[in-house]
This record gives sequence, structure tokens and C-alpha cells, in this order.
Amino acid sequence: MTLPAETAIEELEKLLNISVTIVDRDGRFSDASGKLLFFRLRHSHRKNRICDLGFCKNCILHCRHAMNAEGEKKRKPFIHECWKGVKEIVVPMIWQDIHIGSFFAGTWRIPNMESPRNADRLPGAAIDAYRQLPQFDKTQAESLETILEIFVQGLLVNLEQARYPVSAADNRISVIKSYIAKNASIAPSLKKLANKLNLSSSRTSHLVKELFGISFQELLRIERITRAKTLLLSSDENAGEIAERIGFSDEYHFNKMFKKYVGIPPGRYRLREHNS
Repeated sequence: MTLPAETAIEELEKLLNISVTIVDRDGRFSDASGKLLFFRLRHSHRKNRICDLGFCKNCILHCRHAMNAEGEKKRKPFIHECWKGVKEIVVPMIWQDIHIGSFFAGTWRIPNMESPRNADRLPGAAIDAYRQLPQFDKTQAESLETILEIFVQGLLVNLEQARYPVSAADNRISVIKSYIAKNASIAPSLKKLANKLNLSSSRTSHLVKELFGISFQELLRIERITRAKTLLLSSDENAGEIAERIGFSDEYHFNKMFKKYVGIPPGRYRLREHNS
């Protein structure tokens, strides 16, 4: 089944003759059950031949970490060049004033350059793959930045609706969901939520139980486990890295909670879903 957001991106790629990759920072790009909103390969540059050739730790450090950090700082579209000499547009994905991921669009080679950078560290096929890329045009890329920024804003609205559907029954449900979604990977607290609702901590605790049927801490754990499921499918990060990214104190506690809620350990979940 083709996913609506994935279909929109595929059409965008055809219209603009680009390749799109989305790097999810902390597992938000799924629906409420943890099902990915894009095909799994959408989350990795390895779907691009030039990126797959010689893919290594440098690729992860650059695109997943360095470019996410730069997007966090700039918070607007920018053009980057990776260690292979591949150029792309990066659009920081900002939701509720939080940088939740990066939207990469490209790929192009440096004008009049026939071989990738660091060609001696890449397989021979990388030279041919690099030459097949269209040449980078700065004027064209800058004009695309505005189009892509607006597209990403619409995409984020779509993602929010899929992950945190608004409840018409009680606006407080939306406030609580929004607070947990915004703070799950850091340090949410019942007291801070109570302040947002203008209620006491005790009353807020009872309210969460009334509205959701579970406690505040239980609601928080479910949100974190949902994000963990997303990252297990959309990234190559290990359990310890994922635990830290989504707010668990350590890998042991993460593994224990994941098995409690999902029924199997994180590693087995990843293997099962990849093979399904």
C-alpha cells in the first residue's frame, strides 16, 4: 500500500527531477502505532547509487549528525556538499519550534568535475555513478529552496495529523498529546504539564487518567516506544543510541520497556519487520 506522504514525495521527485531523503532525528515520522509514513528506503541516502557506493561511517557522521546540527542552527534551507562531492539542498524540518529532522533534495555533482572527491577511497563504479549525476546549478538550487520549504511545511502538517490526531471531544487531550510529543525525548514532567493546563499536579494526574485511561508516565513510555519502533525501522542506530535519542536513561531500561510493550526485544523487532 502506497502511503499518501510517500506518494506526494514521489510526485515531487518526478516534477523537479530530484531525489529526496528524510533523516528522522528521534522517531517522529510514523503514525500513532509506529508504522512508518514513508517507505523504509526514504530514510537513507543509500537508495542513491552514488551514496550507496562506498557508504561508510563518514556518510552517517555527515548527513545524520553534522547536517542535522547545521539545520538546528540555521533553521532555514541551505546547500551542502558531502565528502564525496555530492551536493544537495537541506531543508530543516521544524515542528512546534523543534528541529525534528532534515529533508534532503538533490543530488548533483560539482560543475566540470568528472570524479567524486576522495575517489581513491571509493570503489571504481563510483566514478561512473558520479558522472551520471546532473551538474549543480546554484541559481536553480536557490529557486528550489523556497518550493521545498513550503512543501516541507505541508508535509509536517500531514505528519502531525497522522501521529497526533486532534480530538474534537476535549481540547485538553490535544494539549496533553502536544506537550508529550514536544518533550518526550528530553525531560517532560507532570508539574510542567500542569502549568500548561493551569491545574495542580494532582488534578492533572487525575485528568490524564480520566482522558487516556493510563497514567502520565505510561503515556510518556508509549510515546517513546512508538518512536523507538520508528527509529529501529528507519535507521541503522543500535539500541543504546536509540535509547539515548528518545529519552531513556540507559539501554537496559529501554530494552526492558520495549519488550514489555512490544513483546519482543528491539533487535528481534527490527529483524522481523525488515523481513516482513
